[in-house]
Amino acid sequence: MNDNMLITDRLILRRFTTGDTKSCFENWGNDETTGKYFPFLPVASVANLEQLINMYSENEYMWAVVEKSSENVIGNVSINIPYEALQIGELAYLLGSKWYGKGYATEAVTAVLQYMFVYKDLHLIEAKYNENNSPSAKLLKKLGFQYDGTLRDRRIDKYTGERNALVICSIIRNEFFHML
Repeated sequence: MNDNMLITDRLILRRFTTGDTKSCFENWGNDETTGKYFPFLPVASVANLEQLINMYSENEYMWAVVEKSSENVIGNVSINIPYEALQIGELAYLLGSKWYGKGYATEAVTAVLQYMFVYKDLHLIEAKYNENNSPSAKLLKKLGFQYDGTLRDRRIDKYTGERNALVICSIIRNEFFHML
């Protein structure tokens, strides 16, 4: 295992490359279901996604989620570490809707959590999700994340204009390894 690649039973998690743009567009970039909770999605064209993929390719802790059997980039997982001294990371992830409900998000996020806790010595990883995003709530609970709080009116539903709360949860290293 190295900084650039994590391998699970069905997935390869690796750094993005500029050659990933078309696969990303086809598998999640233009997906309205996936884009519901992401203000930058869906995008109208491959060209619109190219700048984002270039930015992703420069991020050490941004993994392209590649389905082994098809070699498609089906999503991404990232960890942001705003203050290394605190040993806290912020988790984000997305998956194309075609791959919902198949355990891919669980598999990918588990691999990244394990890597960050073991090899990057993080103490805590937090995640935030829109209060209406029940699949994310379910995933994080399944992975052992604990509810920390709710930030009122932090998101706007781009289709209805309604404001929604942002839920914050986290998992501590020893809690994660106790779950395995």
